[in-house]
Amino acid sequence: MTDADDPSVDTQTVAFYDENAEDYAVCAATEHGRDHLALFAADLPAGAKVLDFGAGEGWAAGLLAEDGFEVLAWDASEALLALAAARPGVETRQALFDELDESEAFDGVWASFSLLHAPRATLPEHLARIHEALVPGGRFFLGLKEGTGEKRDKLGRRYSYFSSDEVIEALSNAGFDILRATSADGESFVGATETFLYFHARRAEWTRATWPRRRTGSMPTQMAPAAGTPGPAAGVWCLRPCAKARSPKRASF
Repeated sequence: MTDADDPSVDTQTVAFYDENAEDYAVCAATEHGRDHLALFAADLPAGAKVLDFGAGEGWAAGLLAEDGFEVLAWDASEALLALAAARPGVETRQALFDELDESEAFDGVWASFSLLHAPRATLPEHLARIHEALVPGGRFFLGLKEGTGEKRDKLGRRYSYFSSDEVIEALSNAGFDILRATSADGESFVGATETFLYFHARRAEWTRATWPRRRTGSMPTQMAPAAGTPGPAAGVWCLRPCAKARSPKRASF
């Protein structure tokens, strides 16, 4: 299949990860990424079923499995998934984002800097699929980069960029309650300074299409909490707690 056959498939990006899986894996997990994984995991029930959507080499999937969660690592790159499959307790599936068709199958979905490789226009569709795949009240983490439009980096990877307001609106329209929305500057895999966007959300019991209207006919307003919300209580999760003033080290995305 070519990009012309399916614009959601970027063969150049997938080829980069297949050819450079080992180098990418070296710096896949950042300190800030671990902090957000701790926040995400603290909201999950014991033994929760979690989808790592665009798992890469599986650093997050591996840590979640170590802590007793049932984890499915999903990615388009065969080479990256081979690394993820080597992590104890991690199940893998080689598939594209638009192949997600489960309904109320997961307690949590972790999509850390993966959906930014999909076309900008497809974000609402992917959020709708994730919403459907989560149980009511299920938790969702989304990592993206701040900016406008689409472009390739110097390694040939396709990137889509968003503003925080755009993402908050898209999440709300897809039926999510936004729990935390933060950002931090850091160095990317190619050495560029960029702004990383982090969103923690929850599948609402009601979607905007079915939300009960007030007598005035208006819908309740979806508000994003202020940046820098506290991390989980000590001892809740095996990873270090969130520190709002810290910027991430060099990232792999």
